[in-house]
Order: sequence, then C-alpha cells, then structure tokens
Amino acid sequence: MHPLLARQLQRYLKGTEVPEAFTQLISAVSEAYQAADDERALLDRALTESSNELWERNAALLLDMACRERAESERDAFFRTSADLLCIVDERLRFVQLSPSWTSAMGFAPDTLTGAEVVSLVHPDDAALIAPMLARTRESLHVSDFELRFHNQAGGWRWLSWAITWDPHRKLYFGIGRDI
Repeated sequence: MHPLLARQLQRYLKGTEVPEAFTQLISAVSEAYQAADDERALLDRALTESSNELWERNAALLLDMACRERAESERDAFFRTSADLLCIVDERLRFVQLSPSWTSAMGFAPDTLTGAEVVSLVHPDDAALIAPMLARTRESLHVSDFELRFHNQAGGWRWLSWAITWDPHRKLYFGIGRDI
C-alpha cells in the first residue's frame, strides 16, 4: 500500500481494520497514488534534463555573444585606425557602416552617410559601371582595382580604387576604397 494512503487510513480509521468491502477500492487508490508518484518522478527527471540543457544552451549563447562582441570590437578597431575608406553596404546598396576616414578623405561624417545609397555619391558617368561590377563580385565573391569617381563634401570628385568582397550569407558587401 502507498505510504501516504496508509497514513491517511490510519488517521481516519484510528486503528480499526479496513472493511472488506473497501479493500478493492483502497487497492485501486493505492495504485493511483503510486502511478502519480511515478509520473511525478518522470516529470522531475524531464525537468532536470531540460534545466541542464537550458543551462548548457545559455552558456553556449553567452560564449557566442562574447565571441561576437570581440569580433565587432576588432572590426571597429580596424575601422577606426584605417586611412583607407572602409564600408559595409547592404544588398540594396545602402551604407551600413563607414570608417571615420570618410571624414578626412571625403568630408562626410560616417553617420551622415549611414543608410544613404552608394549611387548617390558616384559620378553619373560611372553609375552604369556599378551593376556589372556587383555581378562580378557576386560571382567571384571578390573584385579589386575597380575605379569610380565619388562626390566629396566640398562638391568635387575624387577617384577611388575599390576592393569589394561579397558575403552571400549575410548579403553584405565589404569595401575598401583608396584615393588614387
């Protein structure tokens, strides 16, 4: 008989015998108590396993976040220290991130160009060259020594030589421009 049921019967019956008519019912109730205990034990094990798995996933996520923060910090350090014009451009050809060197070389603060279309800075005579260059970049994932004239803040045009890499997974172009 289940221990909890035995204690309850002892308390209610106060030492008297269980009537014969109730023996089968008490046996069924005892089995139900045992089944509930077994189910609870299964649930406790499942909860413990889920909790352990959750802790492992959280630890992995924290490690991934730390690695990502480190990679972003390293990328930002390159962006801050490079004299070349560094940029990240999305597949719609809008600037996502630009290096501070854009200010000294072109007169634009990076935050003023973030979200702007690259084509808005390209000389009208060079704009038609962009689509074929991007197609080549997507095919080979990298193109270098591609020259375009870019508008600067002072109103003039600067010849820039570009090396561009396409990341098909993130759908981003990574560009390095050099004043020539």
